[in-house]
Amino acid sequence: MINILIVEDQTMLCESLMHIINEQEDMKVCAFTDDASKALELCREKQPDVILMDVITKNNANGITCAAQIRKELPEIKVIIITALPDITFVEEAKKAKVHSYIYKNSGIEHLFYVIRSTMKGIEVYPGPSAMPQYSD
Repeated sequence: MINILIVEDQTMLCESLMHIINEQEDMKVCAFTDDASKALELCREKQPDVILMDVITKNNANGITCAAQIRKELPEIKVIIITALPDITFVEEAKKAKVHSYIYKNSGIEHLFYVIRSTMKGIEVYPGPSAMPQYSD
């Protein structure tokens, strides 16, 4: 069973992720928070296998910075950054923080499950430039 911590400040998205993840036979959400600065404490307490970490959360907490702290203290926990922000610098920051994988929120559910399972197998998944979300006015 893959135990997952969700760090996401958008309530509807967080609840949706919890619902679809808990429907999987090999996954369950063990905890969630809307504030990345609380993720390390939750990791110590709940010992998740993987974290789905938003880039910017409640109180402007930086998910990538928090992920770097988690990677240093609890290196056995896998970290996947999830974001809707099309900023290529976030991808580079995530790599420097030794984040395992990175996915855009405009990806489909099956791709999310692929990224989670691949990450758990030790395969890093990062998007190419063409995967960046495209927004128009």
